[in-house]
Amino acid sequence: MSGEAMAFLASLPRDKKIKVIAVAGPYRTGKSFLMNRLLNQMKGFEIGSTVESCTKGIWMWNQPLYDPGQDDSLTILLDTEGLHSSERSTDVDLKIFALTVLLSSTFIFNQIGPINESSLTDLHLISNLVKLFGAKKDDNRVADFDSFPQFFWSLRDFYHDISEEFDNDSKDYMEDCLKPVMGVDQDTMKKNQIRKSIRTYFT
Repeated sequence: MSGEAMAFLASLPRDKKIKVIAVAGPYRTGKSFLMNRLLNQMKGFEIGSTVESCTKGIWMWNQPLYDPGQDDSLTILLDTEGLHSSERSTDVDLKIFALTVLLSSTFIFNQIGPINESSLTDLHLISNLVKLFGAKKDDNRVADFDSFPQFFWSLRDFYHDISEEFDNDSKDYMEDCLKPVMGVDQDTMKKNQIRKSIRTYFT
Protein backbone atom coordinates (compact mmCIF):
# COMPACT_ATOMS: atom_id res chain seq x y z
CA MET A 1 0.00 0.00 0.00
CA SER A 2 1.32 3.45 -0.89
CA GLY A 3 2.29 6.01 1.71
CA GLU A 4 -0.41 8.34 0.40
CA ALA A 5 -3.09 5.70 0.92
CA MET A 6 -1.79 4.92 4.42
CA ALA A 7 -1.85 8.61 5.33
CA PHE A 8 -5.43 8.93 4.07
CA LEU A 9 -6.62 5.94 6.11
CA ALA A 10 -4.81 7.22 9.20
CA SER A 11 -6.62 10.56 8.84
CA LEU A 12 -10.10 9.06 9.01
CA PRO A 13 -12.09 9.79 12.21
CA ARG A 14 -11.72 7.02 14.78
CA ASP A 15 -15.31 7.38 15.97
CA LYS A 16 -16.86 6.53 12.59
CA LYS A 17 -17.75 3.18 11.09
CA ILE A 18 -16.13 2.72 7.69
CA LYS A 19 -18.10 1.27 4.80
CA VAL A 20 -16.30 0.19 1.64
CA ILE A 21 -17.91 0.12 -1.80
CA ALA A 22 -15.76 -1.74 -4.32
CA VAL A 23 -16.19 -2.70 -7.96
CA ALA A 24 -14.65 -5.62 -9.86
CA GLY A 25 -15.20 -7.36 -13.18
CA PRO A 26 -13.66 -7.81 -16.63
CA TYR A 27 -11.31 -5.08 -17.82
CA ARG A 28 -12.49 -2.31 -20.17
CA THR A 29 -16.14 -2.59 -19.07
CA GLY A 30 -16.55 0.83 -17.44
CA LYS A 31 -15.81 0.10 -13.77
CA SER A 32 -13.99 3.40 -13.26
CA PHE A 33 -16.77 5.32 -15.01
CA LEU A 34 -19.33 3.65 -12.73
CA MET A 35 -17.37 4.66 -9.62
CA ASN A 36 -17.13 8.23 -10.90
CA ARG A 37 -20.92 8.30 -11.21
CA LEU A 38 -21.13 7.22 -7.56
CA LEU A 39 -19.00 10.28 -6.87
CA ASN A 40 -21.49 12.29 -8.96
CA GLN A 41 -18.80 13.54 -11.29
CA MET A 42 -17.30 12.74 -14.66
CA LYS A 43 -13.67 12.96 -13.59
CA GLY A 44 -12.22 11.13 -10.62
CA PHE A 45 -10.90 7.64 -11.13
CA GLU A 46 -8.89 7.65 -14.34
CA ILE A 47 -10.73 6.43 -17.43
CA GLY A 48 -8.81 5.06 -20.40
CA SER A 49 -9.71 5.32 -24.09
CA THR A 50 -7.67 2.36 -25.38
CA VAL A 51 -8.00 -1.41 -25.10
CA GLU A 52 -5.35 -1.45 -22.36
CA SER A 53 -6.38 -1.67 -18.73
CA CYS A 54 -6.22 1.76 -17.09
CA THR A 55 -6.51 0.82 -13.40
CA LYS A 56 -3.61 -1.14 -11.92
CA GLY A 57 -4.12 -3.06 -8.69
CA ILE A 58 -6.64 -1.42 -6.35
CA TRP A 59 -7.20 2.34 -6.31
CA MET A 60 -8.87 4.17 -3.45
CA TRP A 61 -10.65 7.53 -3.70
CA ASN A 62 -8.80 9.95 -1.45
CA GLN A 63 -11.82 11.53 0.22
CA PRO A 64 -14.47 9.82 2.34
CA LEU A 65 -18.12 10.12 1.42
CA TYR A 66 -20.57 11.11 4.13
CA ASP A 67 -24.21 10.04 4.10
CA PRO A 68 -26.38 12.80 5.60
CA GLY A 69 -28.61 10.14 7.15
CA GLN A 70 -25.72 8.20 8.70
CA ASP A 71 -23.79 10.42 11.12
CA ASP A 72 -21.90 7.49 12.62
CA SER A 73 -20.34 6.24 9.39
CA LEU A 74 -18.44 7.19 6.25
CA THR A 75 -17.80 5.45 2.95
CA ILE A 76 -14.67 4.96 0.88
CA LEU A 77 -14.60 3.77 -2.74
CA LEU A 78 -12.29 1.18 -4.28
CA ASP A 79 -11.74 0.72 -8.01
CA THR A 80 -9.95 -2.44 -9.12
CA GLU A 81 -7.92 -3.68 -12.05
CA GLY A 82 -10.06 -5.64 -14.49
CA LEU A 83 -10.08 -9.39 -14.87
CA HIS A 84 -8.58 -11.13 -17.93
CA SER A 85 -6.15 -8.41 -18.88
CA SER A 86 -3.32 -9.66 -21.10
CA GLU A 87 -0.97 -7.84 -18.73
CA ARG A 88 -1.87 -9.97 -15.70
CA SER A 89 -2.03 -13.67 -14.83
CA THR A 90 -5.02 -15.51 -13.40
CA ASP A 91 -3.12 -15.73 -10.09
CA VAL A 92 -2.90 -11.93 -9.88
CA ASP A 93 -6.60 -11.67 -10.83
CA LEU A 94 -7.46 -13.99 -7.95
CA LYS A 95 -5.44 -12.04 -5.40
CA ILE A 96 -6.93 -8.68 -6.41
CA PHE A 97 -10.44 -10.16 -6.50
CA ALA A 98 -10.02 -11.87 -3.12
CA LEU A 99 -8.72 -8.75 -1.39
CA THR A 100 -11.52 -6.68 -2.89
CA VAL A 101 -14.23 -9.02 -1.58
CA LEU A 102 -12.64 -9.19 1.88
CA LEU A 103 -12.36 -5.40 2.16
CA SER A 104 -15.87 -4.63 0.89
CA SER A 105 -19.07 -3.79 2.68
CA THR A 106 -20.74 -3.56 -0.72
CA PHE A 107 -19.31 -5.49 -3.67
CA ILE A 108 -20.31 -4.59 -7.25
CA PHE A 109 -19.59 -7.01 -10.08
CA ASN A 110 -19.60 -5.01 -13.31
CA GLN A 111 -19.93 -6.50 -16.80
CA ILE A 112 -21.08 -5.81 -20.33
CA GLY A 113 -24.21 -7.62 -21.49
CA PRO A 114 -26.50 -10.20 -19.85
CA ILE A 115 -25.66 -12.77 -17.20
CA ASN A 116 -24.20 -15.75 -19.06
CA GLU A 117 -21.95 -18.72 -18.44
CA SER A 118 -18.83 -16.65 -18.99
CA SER A 119 -19.75 -14.11 -16.30
CA LEU A 120 -20.71 -16.90 -13.90
CA THR A 121 -17.32 -18.49 -14.51
CA ASP A 122 -15.65 -15.18 -13.61
CA LEU A 123 -17.32 -15.43 -10.22
CA HIS A 124 -15.87 -18.90 -9.61
CA LEU A 125 -13.06 -16.87 -8.04
CA ILE A 126 -15.33 -16.65 -5.00
CA SER A 127 -14.94 -20.39 -4.49
CA ASN A 128 -11.17 -20.08 -4.82
CA LEU A 129 -11.26 -17.19 -2.38
CA VAL A 130 -12.69 -19.37 0.38
CA LYS A 131 -10.13 -22.10 -0.33
CA LEU A 132 -7.31 -19.54 -0.43
CA PHE A 133 -8.07 -18.25 3.06
CA GLY A 134 -8.88 -21.63 4.55
CA ALA A 135 -12.56 -21.16 5.33
CA LYS A 136 -14.47 -24.33 6.17
CA LYS A 137 -17.94 -24.97 4.81
CA ASP A 138 -20.53 -26.36 7.19
CA ASP A 139 -24.08 -27.04 5.95
CA ASN A 140 -23.42 -24.83 2.92
CA ARG A 141 -22.49 -21.88 5.12
CA VAL A 142 -19.11 -20.24 5.45
CA ALA A 143 -17.80 -20.85 8.96
CA ASP A 144 -14.82 -18.50 9.00
CA PHE A 145 -16.41 -15.80 6.84
CA ASP A 146 -20.00 -15.39 7.93
CA SER A 147 -20.19 -11.79 6.76
CA PHE A 148 -19.61 -11.51 3.04
CA PRO A 149 -20.48 -8.11 1.55
CA GLN A 150 -23.73 -7.07 -0.06
CA PHE A 151 -23.65 -8.12 -3.70
CA PHE A 152 -24.79 -6.05 -6.68
CA TRP A 153 -24.51 -7.20 -10.28
CA SER A 154 -24.23 -4.33 -12.76
CA LEU A 155 -25.17 -5.26 -16.35
CA ARG A 156 -24.02 -2.60 -18.80
CA ASP A 157 -25.18 -1.88 -22.37
CA PHE A 158 -27.87 -4.51 -22.04
CA TYR A 159 -31.63 -4.36 -22.47
CA HIS A 160 -34.03 -7.18 -21.68
CA ASP A 161 -37.75 -6.83 -21.03
CA ILE A 162 -38.27 -8.90 -17.88
CA SER A 163 -41.72 -7.56 -17.00
CA GLU A 164 -43.62 -10.67 -18.12
CA GLU A 165 -41.11 -13.31 -17.00
CA PHE A 166 -40.09 -11.88 -13.62
CA ASP A 167 -42.72 -9.27 -12.70
CA ASN A 168 -40.21 -6.57 -13.59
CA ASP A 169 -37.90 -7.66 -10.77
CA SER A 170 -34.22 -7.71 -11.74
CA LYS A 171 -33.37 -9.73 -8.62
CA ASP A 172 -35.68 -12.51 -9.84
CA TYR A 173 -33.82 -12.46 -13.16
CA MET A 174 -30.52 -12.92 -11.33
CA GLU A 175 -31.93 -15.72 -9.16
CA ASP A 176 -33.21 -17.48 -12.28
CA CYS A 177 -29.74 -17.34 -13.83
CA LEU A 178 -28.33 -18.91 -10.66
CA LYS A 179 -30.68 -21.91 -10.65
CA PRO A 180 -28.98 -25.31 -11.13
CA VAL A 181 -28.81 -26.56 -14.70
CA MET A 182 -29.83 -30.09 -15.65
CA GLY A 183 -27.23 -32.77 -16.29
CA VAL A 184 -24.79 -35.12 -14.54
CA ASP A 185 -21.62 -34.66 -16.60
CA GLN A 186 -18.49 -33.00 -15.19
CA ASP A 187 -19.08 -29.72 -17.04
CA THR A 188 -22.61 -29.41 -15.67
CA MET A 189 -21.46 -30.28 -12.14
CA LYS A 190 -18.85 -27.51 -12.34
CA LYS A 191 -21.46 -25.01 -13.55
CA ASN A 192 -23.77 -25.91 -10.68
CA GLN A 193 -20.94 -25.65 -8.13
CA ILE A 194 -20.26 -22.09 -9.32
CA ARG A 195 -23.95 -21.21 -8.96
CA LYS A 196 -24.08 -22.79 -5.51
CA SER A 197 -21.01 -20.83 -4.39
CA ILE A 198 -22.51 -17.50 -5.42
CA ARG A 199 -25.82 -18.25 -3.69
CA THR A 200 -24.05 -19.50 -0.56
CA TYR A 201 -21.54 -16.71 -0.02
CA PHE A 202 -23.74 -13.79 -1.06
CA THR A 203 -26.93 -14.70 0.77
